[in-house]
Amino acid sequence: VTSLAFSPDGEYLASGGADGDILLWRVATDEHEVILARSDLGKAKASVTFSPDGRLLAVGSGDMLLNDTVVQLWDTEQQRHVVTLDGHGKWITDVAFNPQGTLLASVSLDGTIRLWAVGDGISQREPTRC
Repeated sequence: VTSLAFSPDGEYLASGGADGDILLWRVATDEHEVILARSDLGKAKASVTFSPDGRLLAVGSGDMLLNDTVVQLWDTEQQRHVVTLDGHGKWITDVAFNPQGTLLASVSLDGTIRLWAVGDGISQREPTRC
């Protein structure tokens, strides 16, 4: 496991890891309830975070060998993939929502921070060098 995030209501804990699995754990029972994503092409899931309303889970991933990285948004209620955001050139190390849940920030080992408009998957502006 490389990343953990509590849902805003504290009912769930999401975990992501090197095996590419995203697990959603019910905190009260300490057992996983749903596997939201399985590994595809061996991508590890390096970062997970819930939107402020808890309805979306953002997952930053990467494949160190292929330099293939994406951010995925998952609907936690419907347990389905919503959109894939592609734009970083290397491993995505962290993802974070703004307090309103309208923007998602992602940071990568390619030295950039990207801001995404939640809902349309379009990068808000040119990447910022960090």
